[in-house]
Amino acid sequence: MPTVRLPIGRDEIVFELPLPLQETRTEEEHVKRRTADEALEQCIGSPRLEELSEGVSKIAVVVPDATRAWQRVPLMAKPVRRRLAQCGVESVDWVIGGGQHRLPTDEEIELILGSAPSSGDRILPHDAFKAVPLSRKTTAGTPVELHPAVAEAELVVVLGGITHHDLAGYSGGRKGIIPGVAGRRSTQHNHGLAFLGTGIHPGVRCGSLDENPIHRDMMEFLRTALEDKKSFLLNVIGDKEGKPATYVAGSIEEAWAKGIEEAEALQGLYIDEPADLVIVSSGGYPFDIDLYQAVKAVSATYGAVRPGGGLILVADLPEGLGYPDFGTTLVKAMDDFGSALEEVRQNFTIPPFIALKTVKNLVELNSALVTPKTDIEYPGMVTRSLDEAFRRIAKEVKPKKAVVIPSGNSIALKVRA
Repeated sequence: MPTVRLPIGRDEIVFELPLPLQETRTEEEHVKRRTADEALEQCIGSPRLEELSEGVSKIAVVVPDATRAWQRVPLMAKPVRRRLAQCGVESVDWVIGGGQHRLPTDEEIELILGSAPSSGDRILPHDAFKAVPLSRKTTAGTPVELHPAVAEAELVVVLGGITHHDLAGYSGGRKGIIPGVAGRRSTQHNHGLAFLGTGIHPGVRCGSLDENPIHRDMMEFLRTALEDKKSFLLNVIGDKEGKPATYVAGSIEEAWAKGIEEAEALQGLYIDEPADLVIVSSGGYPFDIDLYQAVKAVSATYGAVRPGGGLILVADLPEGLGYPDFGTTLVKAMDDFGSALEEVRQNFTIPPFIALKTVKNLVELNSALVTPKTDIEYPGMVTRSLDEAFRRIAKEVKPKKAVVIPSGNSIALKVRA
């Protein structure tokens, strides 16, 4: 029997699995590793940043907020500011693109930017309620509203990171603009495209772009918002453990597309046939600090489980469900999915939508949650014991093999076509 080790909080569960392991593969050997500086020298589809900054007086550098700490933004911000300084740029607006998140604290600003800003720079957290309307709309009707400094900038530089994303298909690229520095009305309308009829659009899922109406609208929003500006991108791509692995720089569209190819290779975990049973840890602390964070491992794996198969999630959850509206919607969706969906449709925010997706993703599977927080709500059995969860799920599923994943929040499990 294989011995498997699964992170849970700051500890781990050691489990003797009474099944063979199903083979998984990545394609990470195909990715050329680049530092941020190397990427800035090897621009894709764009002149170098130094050339773009010539003759420009207003520059806005958009950075993610502290919820994206894995991206280690100072490793991108410092070389960007250094290159701009070498070109004689005396002042930059650092816009912290938190979308609809709360404004960052002083401590979080220090974490986000480190020592990158120069003395003449401004640091401007984004408030989605104070965005400037540009009197433009996308084809889908999304109003184009931006942070004032981004709306006024002649050059917009977007920093961020690329991983699989349950709503937008992939993060990074255009997400730095919407929802990053977009108005609340913009983001609400864009994210509302997640619904189709009385359900969730099937194209809204991890790794989906061409069929994803949210992504398509984001791309049009990006082009419309920046049509009269110069723009530039520097994005980091994470590996299967959620750590920075390589960087891409250049055109927001072309460099990001290259980054997606590399995210597929670094984060994609491939199996030859749908899994009977997946046992997945979110990756331990801080990925399993609450259920809202931990269920990213569900989004990343459920699509590779055969219908009627099993999915066991391992997570510590010291802060319980997480966002209150995530928990409220999760409980409601477990009881009356249609009613919960209509409430989220009327007033879209991300945590309730993720709650809806979690229930929808697990409804056709045999699921279990292994956690010390056994009083938590979950669309499946809840237990402290991985052994008990395995026995219960195996009785229903009768698996021949199992896929075991120790870092589910950082990968995407896929069946090789």
